[in-house]
Amino acid sequence: MPDPVSLALADRPSIGHLLRDRATLTPQGRALRFGAERLTFAEVEDRSTRVANRLAGLGIVAGDRVAVMMPNGLDYPLVWLGIVRLGAVVVPVNTGYQASDLRYVLTDSGARALVTVEALRTLVDAVVPRCPALRLALVWDGPSRQTGPGPHDTLAPFRDQVATTPAGHPVDHLREDTLATLQYTSGTTGFPKGCMLVHRGWIVCAINYVHLGDFTADDVAVIMTAFYYGDFGWNLVLSILVGMELAMLPRFSASTLWRSIQEVGGTFFYCLGTMPVLLLKQPPDPAVDRGHSVRWVSCSGIPAERHREIEDRWGVPWREAYGTTEVGFVTATRRGESETVGSGTIGTVIDGYTGRLVGPEGRDVRRGDVGEFICRGPRWISQGYWQKPEATAAWMRDGWAHTGDLMRQDPAGRYFLVGRTKDMIRRGGENVAAAEVEAALCEHPAVGNAACIAVPDEIRGEEVLAYVQPTGTAPDPEAVLAHCRSRLAAFKVPRYLRFIADFPLTPSQRIEKHKLSRDLPGSYDAERQAWR
Repeated sequence: MPDPVSLALADRPSIGHLLRDRATLTPQGRALRFGAERLTFAEVEDRSTRVANRLAGLGIVAGDRVAVMMPNGLDYPLVWLGIVRLGAVVVPVNTGYQASDLRYVLTDSGARALVTVEALRTLVDAVVPRCPALRLALVWDGPSRQTGPGPHDTLAPFRDQVATTPAGHPVDHLREDTLATLQYTSGTTGFPKGCMLVHRGWIVCAINYVHLGDFTADDVAVIMTAFYYGDFGWNLVLSILVGMELAMLPRFSASTLWRSIQEVGGTFFYCLGTMPVLLLKQPPDPAVDRGHSVRWVSCSGIPAERHREIEDRWGVPWREAYGTTEVGFVTATRRGESETVGSGTIGTVIDGYTGRLVGPEGRDVRRGDVGEFICRGPRWISQGYWQKPEATAAWMRDGWAHTGDLMRQDPAGRYFLVGRTKDMIRRGGENVAAAEVEAALCEHPAVGNAACIAVPDEIRGEEVLAYVQPTGTAPDPEAVLAHCRSRLAAFKVPRYLRFIADFPLTPSQRIEKHKLSRDLPGSYDAERQAWR
């Protein structure tokens, strides 16, 4: 059962209220760890209020957007918490962005301030003059400055400014629907949209995991994904809610992850995308593979055909969870559901939520048929998309969030992810779910990963172009196509194949399909049985 103290704190309206009360209850409890550095909840409370007060002193007020472009580290959560405690809005920025990407997010969000690091100064200095709303470029470990009209004052490093700022900041004015973050979506099909995530939404995400994992203050959560991705937020709030330590790693490394987890005494972590397969590719090491203290792993995108192998190797349950940036986690398999291992299910809806599968006209499909997954719950973590009312209206209709994900449901009510409504290829009057073709391709022993996109065709409207990442030497294209023909209907078999060394990936390790070329030269044409 969930810890009673965690449940008692779960009704707090804002993240600031939650942290303040946690620091009062367990001030010396271990809160954050990065390398050899550790902070207690009292220290996190103290330092985050100093960040809030310094931002207020610089003119940042509730509702202002503050972009954060910093690498993983102990400073990131202090800045994140300080911004939301002020009632301002965090805009996480990918540290791998170049000038055009950074300018887009800063301009689209209307960020008034940017907190970054000295290592990114050259990039920031090139972009700041082109962002008229930006008034402060705060460098954590280097000289900061005021921008915009008027004098451009140079300020001390933001870290030094914070250290000399008094602690203590009231949070009573914040409500549960106060905007906390603009979490820009991965943008796998185009420009990202800023999801408006509220304080209570982050707490709801954490509450859902409290019930799934029965966490206590003795647990240690480990996070290795980039902090600008949304998983950072719910991991941080979950740790505050439970009173457990959050051990933060600089990045995901398949070769060192389990050893790092062993060193920090981790009992839980979440991973997704290509991470499970990359971990499996590492040489077995019994001292590491079974020398850890992990109780269970939550994962999105566990490869069904290797699920049992994953559990056998590391000796703990790996359980699937499904969600989106807009709605948080909505379905999951519970730790005790060992019968689902290898089935490919993403579980059933979490308590308090309702799910449906609907066709193009919005009517429920029959059990077993494929439909778009729509859902609703007691509270939404998102208010829609920043300054995009049409996109918001398309997402939330009649009280139901439309995820754009295609699923089917088995007789037991378990959901299975099939593809996306926007990831369909219309070939000769037939709909081809890219995910289905990709799954078939990945079953070939020489294929490590695959992505299918549509290319124009004068006769069929669209054809399937499959990008294939080999596990080693590129296989014979006809052998790959024969493999597909043995598993797929003829209209689903790719017309074109192209081999690729590495895919462009989002922070969530999903393939950025909009960056894949639709030019056919360099691909293998199945109908011509020749390279173009």
